[in-house]
Amino acid sequence: MTAQDKLVYISYRHADLLKAMAVSQKISAEGFNACIDHGEAGNQAAEKANVQQIEARPHFILILTPTALEGCNDPADPLRRELEAAFEHNNLILTLLCDGASFDDPHFQEQLSGPFLRLLNHKYVTAPKGRLAQALPILCSELRMAVPAAYNRMLINALTDVEVDEPGAENVPPATVAAPALTAQEWFERGEQADDAQEKIRCFSEAIRLQPDFAEAYAWRAQARESEDVAGALEDMTRAIELEPGSANRYNSRGEYLDHLGDYAGAIRDLDEAIRLDPGFAIAYNNRGDAHRENGDLEAALQDFTRAIELVPDFFLFYLNRGNVFKDKRDFQAALDDCNQAIQLQPNFAGAYNSRGSAWRGMNNLDAAIADYTTAIQLDPGTAYYFYNRGLTYHQKGDLYRAALDYFETIRLQPDHYEAYYNRAVLRYATGDLEGAIRDYNKTLQINPGYVAAYQERARAHLKNRDAASATADLKTFLSNGGVPSEEQEEIEKMLASLLPKT
Repeated sequence: MTAQDKLVYISYRHADLLKAMAVSQKISAEGFNACIDHGEAGNQAAEKANVQQIEARPHFILILTPTALEGCNDPADPLRRELEAAFEHNNLILTLLCDGASFDDPHFQEQLSGPFLRLLNHKYVTAPKGRLAQALPILCSELRMAVPAAYNRMLINALTDVEVDEPGAENVPPATVAAPALTAQEWFERGEQADDAQEKIRCFSEAIRLQPDFAEAYAWRAQARESEDVAGALEDMTRAIELEPGSANRYNSRGEYLDHLGDYAGAIRDLDEAIRLDPGFAIAYNNRGDAHRENGDLEAALQDFTRAIELVPDFFLFYLNRGNVFKDKRDFQAALDDCNQAIQLQPNFAGAYNSRGSAWRGMNNLDAAIADYTTAIQLDPGTAYYFYNRGLTYHQKGDLYRAALDYFETIRLQPDHYEAYYNRAVLRYATGDLEGAIRDYNKTLQINPGYVAAYQERARAHLKNRDAASATADLKTFLSNGGVPSEEQEEIEKMLASLLPKT
């Protein structure tokens, strides 16, 4: 694109100035030259300058919100006049629909009149409320792919053998060449090539709109949605399977989504089908192993991970997953062996060191466990449970200071980690910080009211703090929710009795 091709005019209601400035800043950073209007509505000199800018710039971005069309029926409406100028000068028009504005909304469609009706035949980008930043890269992509109006006019002149400087050339009708509408397959291919997940979703959605039985587009849209919208991904993959039921990959993907949503039985059924369709599908065995483990069937999980290893013996994740099952079965040596194999195959994967640390901890080799948790943290310092596991190990070792530091970091990284609050409360109680312990037990139960052990431990802290009423209430809640008294329960009850008034 030449410098001329990168000139852009941004049209908007003045209430949407901040959006216009955000668009201007983003496209300018991408190498475009952006212009927004030159003054307030009603200022004729400014409106004339705006029209001159529109004529000089091949690209025209129109920002519309749900209220932006109010007043557009008036021929003197400044937004309408700018859009009319863009159509008159054959600009490449791109609409940015913000805050819920949608051409599919019947109420919004009713407000379209005059030149605004013609927008339905032009490209647009949608920015849901609060998601403008995510839409701007898509907007820039559309600008880069657009063919400048100046080029359209040159093309028309060449096709009609009219030279621009010939007498009478000024009478040639203005070019109205628009970018050709894409087919469903072309939208699908554009989605395949897109880097941004939201752009992928938009492209696959267009393919589906044009071809509602496009099974592959549903499957690819599911994959684009899976990181942020598992339920939507499940819906799309189900539709892909309904349209084309013979794909092992699609049953495997749907099984993963069901597993993520906690439907382990449904996940196992889908993964059974994936394996029936493709008996050598190692990933499907691995995923079914995950579902069996989550469902509590450790033997079935062990068999599936072992089969995955037999099929693909050099993939570290299969060893790591089997090692975690061995850990669940308290076969810590077997777990350690599998973790060692995973680390040999993938030396820089933090999760493998974390799992090996848990195996060492199970074997009561606390120093080796701390060393592995530390390596995991060095490789991935943003994962909360690596700090939590190391904190537990320091706590078990009696190093309360380092345990406290790790619990604090766990909570900083994951503020809803109720077990970190609980263990920090235990640590605070042990060091005599009763008020701090009670606050942490409160936070534990705020996040997870079903964590019944916290009621008994908070009762202990209340007793130490000589608050018999709160201790009594916590003990009653603990027992009524199925809490099993610990060996210290008798001691707690004696302390409670000593505080209660004598009758």
